[in-house]
Amino acid sequence: MLIGSVEATIAVVFAVVALGPILAERLRIPGLVGLIAGGTIFGPFVIGWLEADSLVSELGAIGILVLMFLAGLSFDIRAFTQNRRMAITYGLLGFAIPFVLASFVMSGRDGVEGLGAILIGAMWASNTLVAYPEVQAAGLQSTRSVGAAVSAGVVADLMSLTVLALATSTEVIELEPRDLPFGDNLAEVLGSEGVDATTPDPALPLWIGLPLLAAFCLWLLPRVAHWFFVRIGRTRPQRVVFTFALMGAGSTMALLGGMEGLIGAFLAGLGLNRLVPTRGPLMERLDFVGTTIFVPVFLVSIGLTIDPVLLVDGDTIVLGVLFTGFVLVGKTAAAIVTGLSSGLTANEVGLMSSLSFGQAASTLAIAEVGSQLGMFGQDVVNAAVLAIVITAFVTSLSTRWFTR
Repeated sequence: MLIGSVEATIAVVFAVVALGPILAERLRIPGLVGLIAGGTIFGPFVIGWLEADSLVSELGAIGILVLMFLAGLSFDIRAFTQNRRMAITYGLLGFAIPFVLASFVMSGRDGVEGLGAILIGAMWASNTLVAYPEVQAAGLQSTRSVGAAVSAGVVADLMSLTVLALATSTEVIELEPRDLPFGDNLAEVLGSEGVDATTPDPALPLWIGLPLLAAFCLWLLPRVAHWFFVRIGRTRPQRVVFTFALMGAGSTMALLGGMEGLIGAFLAGLGLNRLVPTRGPLMERLDFVGTTIFVPVFLVSIGLTIDPVLLVDGDTIVLGVLFTGFVLVGKTAAAIVTGLSSGLTANEVGLMSSLSFGQAASTLAIAEVGSQLGMFGQDVVNAAVLAIVITAFVTSLSTRWFTR
């Protein structure tokens, strides 16, 4: 059959990647929503031209690594240094308030375990600067409120990913003996049937793996990259390929400590930050490959897991609105406290909080990981996608308002 073949999958996926954002923007909808919607429409729950466990999922897994890697590479260290006090204050509060609020509310919900509630809290404590192009268009990217929002977003994302690392390294599937014919050999029997635990035993304990990962990504990788760029990799294609290889090395090191690979990818990006100038030709090529191919395919792969019938379910809508409330209340409260302590005007506080409302990268990553590990159900992922769509509209409209 043509449907499900590599050739047909490539044709459909890249058609969605090319046309999805264009159609969405003409409807005044953020482009990322168009990509997710395209995955849903052509996925197994609607037309069925794309399968959930296929080439799209594999490319999407690469896409999430590239997404976090580019986030680390594009982190503006100079802007963070200039606004470090305000950025750290807003970053810590912008993480803590929605994290505590969401974790507390979700801890008593059916189907959500203790670690699952903590992971949901981390989902809405992070943020993605979806509305940053609005600020750039208005020429306000160098203002202190925007600089603080950008830097604080990295602080919040780092803390959210740290929570993800702790949660995923702790989540171990325990198989207890049952009164069955194979008794104590339950794990061996399941293994022989092709059933594997979703969380493998880490090769290193977290207290060793996390410092080792930080040293590997922030100390060793920059030195290896510098050696390659100076001694061997003279052409730009060679440097692009080798840089992505270093991303894979950081991701692999994270797996050794029982953490998700995306954490290693993000730290690898931070480690190579100074060697890859934001406006340089190498960054342009890395960004082109990532944002043109892999990251959009990741968003399409998210859409494959969404049943549109469940997305408009009453419980999903209620949960999505609740998630949106965690973001709006938490980020606004953090911005007000930071603004009062830093002497910001009301418009500066509004602009800072508006930029932080957007949710995408870390939120989707944490939602997917939590669902795969069984910490919560698909209903949480569906509600998370709905909340991402709502916050995309809110951050876009409110940012436009305050830039005026």
